[in-house]
Amino acid sequence: MKELQLFIIWENAQYKRNEILADIENTFKNVKIFNIKWNDEYFSSNLTRFYGTNLPKNSFKEKECGMGRFSLVLVEDDNPLYEERETISRGLETVNTKMFDAKSKYRKWTGGGHKIHATNSIKETKHDLMLLLGKDYDGFINQTNIDGSEEINLDTNLLGCIQWNSLEELFKVLNESINYVVLRNFDGMPNQYYLDSHGDIDILTDDLENVIHLVNAKPVFKEKYRVHFSVKINNFLVRFDFRYVGDNYYDKKWQENILDTRELYNNSFYIPNKENYTYSLIYHALIHKEKLGLDYHKKISTLIHKSDIHIILEKLKDYLKNNGYNFSEPKDLTVFYNYKLVNYSISKKRELFYIYLDMRKNLSFLKIILFSIKQKVKKVIKWILKK
Repeated sequence: MKELQLFIIWENAQYKRNEILADIENTFKNVKIFNIKWNDEYFSSNLTRFYGTNLPKNSFKEKECGMGRFSLVLVEDDNPLYEERETISRGLETVNTKMFDAKSKYRKWTGGGHKIHATNSIKETKHDLMLLLGKDYDGFINQTNIDGSEEINLDTNLLGCIQWNSLEELFKVLNESINYVVLRNFDGMPNQYYLDSHGDIDILTDDLENVIHLVNAKPVFKEKYRVHFSVKINNFLVRFDFRYVGDNYYDKKWQENILDTRELYNNSFYIPNKENYTYSLIYHALIHKEKLGLDYHKKISTLIHKSDIHIILEKLKDYLKNNGYNFSEPKDLTVFYNYKLVNYSISKKRELFYIYLDMRKNLSFLKIILFSIKQKVKKVIKWILKK
C-alpha cells in the first residue's frame, strides 16, 4: 500500500536542490513541491515546535539550516519497505528504508549535518504535514493525485505559531502528532469550552516536552515541577495541566493503559475509554481532593450507580488491585494527595511542603488579626484626639 512521505531542503542546502529533486523524481512517484518562508521573528519558535525540542534564537540548528525559504517535497512510496536502522537522535529504529537511505545520501551531498530533513515513517509524516500545511494525512493521501507540475510558494508559519484559531484546530494538530487524552470535563468541547469551576483542560501524554512545544504553551508558574500552562486560543488564554507518564499523577502502568486504550470523542479529540474514565475520575475526586465535591459526586453516582462514599472508595480499591495498579504520590507537590484516606505514607518533601502551607495559612490569619487590631487602634486614637 502506498504511503506519503516528505523531505525538507533547508535554505543552506538549496545549492544542491536541482540534483536532489532530480534524484527524488527518479526514486519516488507523484512529487509535489512547496517553497515555504517562515517569518524571521518566529523562525526559532517554529523550529522548536517542529522538532519538539528547545531551539532558541541563533541555535546551532538554526544556523545550520538557514532562515531563508526552504523546499518541502511531498512524495509517494508505492512499495514501502521497513527495516531497523541506526538513527542519530533515537538510536535503533524501524524506518522506511527508501526514505532513510535517500536522506543519508542527500546529507552527504550537502556536506553532512542536518540541512536535509526527511520523515522515516507515516507517524512523522502526519506530524510534519499538519504543522507545515495544516493538512491531515488521510485526507491528503486519499487524493487521486498529489502530483503538481507547478511549485507552490507559501509565506506562512507553523499552525498555531502566534495563537490557535480554535480549540478544534489545536486538537487536529495533537491528533496527528502525539499520544494524549483529555482526562475529564470534556463535555461540549471543542466547539464550546468555558472556564468553569475546574478552570483548566487536563491532558495526559507520554511526551511532555513535545506537547508543550507543539501547542505553544507558556508556563504559568516558575517552579519546574508545575505543569500548569496557558495557551492562546482565539485571543483568550486557556489554561492546561499537562500530566505525563511517570509523574505519579496516576500509577504509571495505569497511565500507559489509559493512553493505549484511548478513544476518539466526537471525531475530534481523544479521551480515556469508559472504564478508565470512570475510575480515573473517582481517583481524582477522592485522592486528589480534600473532600468529594458535589459535582464529582453526582457524576460518579451516575457512572457506577452508587452514592455512598465508602462504597465508592472500596470499588476504587478493588479496581486498582485487580489491575495491578497502586495509589501513587504525585511529583507535582501542588496536587493534593489524600494519603490519610487510604492509609499511605508520604515523602518528606511533601510533608515539609504541607507544613509550609500550614505556616503560610496561619501567617495570613495572623496578618488579618493584626490588621484588624491596627484599624481599631486607629479609631481609638482618633476618638481620643477629638476630645
